[in-house]
Amino acid sequence: MSLEDLLSEYKRGSRQGLAEEKRRVLEEHVRQLQLSGIASTVLKVGSKAPNFALLDHRGDEWELAAALACGPVVLKFYRGTWCPYCNIELRAYQLKLTEIRQRGAAFVAISPEKPDFSQAFIAKEQIEFPVLTDSMNVVAQQFGLVFVVDEALQQLMREFGNSLPEKNGDFSWTLPLPGTFVISSGGRIEYSFAEPDFTIRADPGEVLAVLDNL
Repeated sequence: MSLEDLLSEYKRGSRQGLAEEKRRVLEEHVRQLQLSGIASTVLKVGSKAPNFALLDHRGDEWELAAALACGPVVLKFYRGTWCPYCNIELRAYQLKLTEIRQRGAAFVAISPEKPDFSQAFIAKEQIEFPVLTDSMNVVAQQFGLVFVVDEALQQLMREFGNSLPEKNGDFSWTLPLPGTFVISSGGRIEYSFAEPDFTIRADPGEVLAVLDNL
């Protein structure tokens, strides 16, 4: 199944068992993000990717400039491993990791989540790419992805056991749009995908096609 099919299947199943009031909160959240114009702030194709350095899940420093010196980089910003859509997406990219590396590229995932939460997912799913912690969404902000979670969604997330102050270690209640960027070795963004609807993600096939054309 494609990533789109997997996400659609999960969405259908999860929404069926969700109370109408909670479905409305999720739908209104997406609608407000779409109206906010945040999609226009995301770095576009042709932009220069800002350099950054973050610690990975092992505590080692990962720097974009150093990775680009070895070839293209695929950056995957995700909300956290508490998000089932993010987990489905990360699994899909893990399955394509060999193909990404065969094209001379590196793949790295970034979220504001504290390492102790992401490490459990990494071990369970046998994730082989670096997973970086972007505390306070500093790097995600540079890519134009960050928004503040509205109060209705904050309450719903607490009910689901996904309080961001606990997960991320700060009280900002900010998240990144799930964004995917392909960056060429010269630092130019060659592919940019970020959708206010968190159930929609960049297909690995599109990323591979971009890498094929570099």
